[in-house]
Amino acid sequence: ASTNIGDAHEICDFDVVLNELDLNALEAKAQLETLESKLDDIQNMVEICISSDKERG
Repeated sequence: ASTNIGDAHEICDFDVVLNELDLNALEAKAQLETLESKLDDIQNMVEICISSDKERG
């Protein structure tokens, strides 16, 4: 019976590790989405600068 309890504890710890991995993945995904939106903003700014340069040139 004692080995079963030990196995159960290892499984519980494994669940904790998996939950932490899930949280890390969610945080990484959120950061990625933030970066992507910032990239979009930068691309828009660059396009505006290029088009205004063409109008002036």
